[in-house]
Amino acid sequence: MQKLAFDIGCNVGNYTKKLLKNGWKVVAVDPNPSLFSDSPSEVERVVAACSDSIKIIPFYFCNANTISSASTEWITNSRFSKNYSWEEHKVKSITIDELVKKYGCPNHIKVDVEGYEITALKGMTKKYADELCFEWAEEQGDMAVDCVKYLESLGYTKFGYIHGDEYLKEPENYFTLDQFLLNFKYDNTKKELWGMIWAK
Repeated sequence: MQKLAFDIGCNVGNYTKKLLKNGWKVVAVDPNPSLFSDSPSEVERVVAACSDSIKIIPFYFCNANTISSASTEWITNSRFSKNYSWEEHKVKSITIDELVKKYGCPNHIKVDVEGYEITALKGMTKKYADELCFEWAEEQGDMAVDCVKYLESLGYTKFGYIHGDEYLKEPENYFTLDQFLLNFKYDNTKKELWGMIWAK
C-alpha cells in the first residue's frame, strides 16, 4: 500500500516533491491558494491553515511567502520581524484530526508553520503517524519544548533534532523526553539556531 504523508505548511511544495520522489502520496496543506496550485495528481491540495480547531482565523501573508504565519509572536519578535512586511487576511483553518477523517491515517507528518507549530499540533488529539517532524527556531525554543511535551502526551516516546531543514533528514540520535530536554540547547534571547525536531 502506498504510504501517506501530511505536509502541513507546504508552501511551494518542495517537501512534498521530495516525498513524491520516494513514492509517497501527500496531503499538502497551506492557506495561500496561489502556492503549489499546480500540484500533481498524487497530491491532495488543501487550502487552509492547520490550527487547534476548525474556524476562521487571521493569517499574515508575508512579502516573502516562506515566512507567512498565523502567529502574531512570529511576525513581531522573530528573526524576520524587522526586514519583512505582513498583511492580515482571514483564512479557513483545519485540524490534523479532521485531515485524518477526510484522507486517512498518515505514516508521516511534517509541520512547518512559522511559529504556529504548537497550535497546529494541538489539533491532533491522537498519535496517528509513526513519525512526525516540525520546525523549530531558537527564539521560540520554549515553544518547541512545549511541542515535544505535547507529543509525548499523545504517545510519542523518542525525540531528536537537527540543525537546518534538509528534507527527510532524520536526527542521528533519538532520546527519551527527559534526555531530549537535557540535550536540546537554545537561547531564547538569540535568533540564530533553527532546524527540525522529529518524534517517533
